[in-house]
Amino acid sequence: LAVRSALRRALLDYQPQALPLQPVLIMARDMQHGDLGAGWNALQQCELPMQWVAGEHYSIMKPPHIDGVAQVLNRALAQSAA
Repeated sequence: LAVRSALRRALLDYQPQALPLQPVLIMARDMQHGDLGAGWNALQQCELPMQWVAGEHYSIMKPPHIDGVAQVLNRALAQSAA
């Protein structure tokens, strides 16, 4: 119970910090989407660039689709470093 209590306390106390990076919304091409960008844009208070990758919600995190996610992330990190 001590571990569970410590985890709960850590979750409740967590304060996310802003990162000096431009966020990118990675979207699964094979899914039916409403206007998902609108919710993220409101939260972010700016328009997020959207990048589409092959696959659906769960499969984009598995081979072979994870390669597309890696390419998007590598481009975003390279742009932020420039």
